[in-house]
Amino acid sequence: MGEFDPGLTEQAGYQEVRMKRLSKTVLAAAAGIMLATLVPSASAADATGAGILRPSGFSKEEIETIVHDYLLDHPEVILEVTQKLKADQGEYQARADKKLIESQYDAIFSDNRDGTSGAPADKAKTVIVEFFDYDCGYCKKTKQLILKYLQKHPSDVHYIYKEFPILSDESVYAARIAMAIQRLYPNKYVIYHNELMTRADKIQNTKEVDDLVTKLGMDLSKIKTEADGDYVAKKIMDNERLAHNMGLTGTPAYIINGRVIRGAPTSMYQLEKLISGSY
Repeated sequence: MGEFDPGLTEQAGYQEVRMKRLSKTVLAAAAGIMLATLVPSASAADATGAGILRPSGFSKEEIETIVHDYLLDHPEVILEVTQKLKADQGEYQARADKKLIESQYDAIFSDNRDGTSGAPADKAKTVIVEFFDYDCGYCKKTKQLILKYLQKHPSDVHYIYKEFPILSDESVYAARIAMAIQRLYPNKYVIYHNELMTRADKIQNTKEVDDLVTKLGMDLSKIKTEADGDYVAKKIMDNERLAHNMGLTGTPAYIINGRVIRGAPTSMYQLEKLISGSY
């Protein structure tokens, strides 16, 4: 089974920083295990400047040699510790995310300014909330998977769209137009959204967005006036505040059945596992 795209939320360094921290924790934990296993006198240990208990009678160099040699002879220990740490981190993150969702519940699920599609919220088996940017490549790749899933399960999913433009001036413009459409032509919102999100290229200019509005049979002048108004500006700002409160700094991000997903599933298998709660 593949991993999430390494470009999670289009923050190239996120995964690298996380793994470096995890590696340091793994080595520290492994060292502690070795000392407890190999040196019974560790109960009488004293604290070292490095924050690791040093059994009395052993020098720092001797302890490092013991740990080094043991890990070379038993590399499976690092794998076991890594798996345990990942599981613990996952459980901790799930608890933290649950509290975040509870604290922001109305803003996430009950904002009637958001575009929605699919089954009514009270009848759906699954509720998906998406934070996206119209110029986000990972959002667009995942959108293809999501559309296929929605076609297979049209009455199972309630989908909520959170405009979160952070990547370009063009995506900000497209998001403001989208919110104006949602207010004035709500039945055209999802059509507009899917049209932009299934285009391979980024938005080149605002005319491209204007042409789409006209193509879909809406009054461009009326839409642009609404897009420049306070209602749309406040909604975009509220979405940014919500994302900040949720700890979301990039796109895509999802809330699926009460679980926060920071990043893009890269296969239908992953998406189905996330929705079922088994990933």
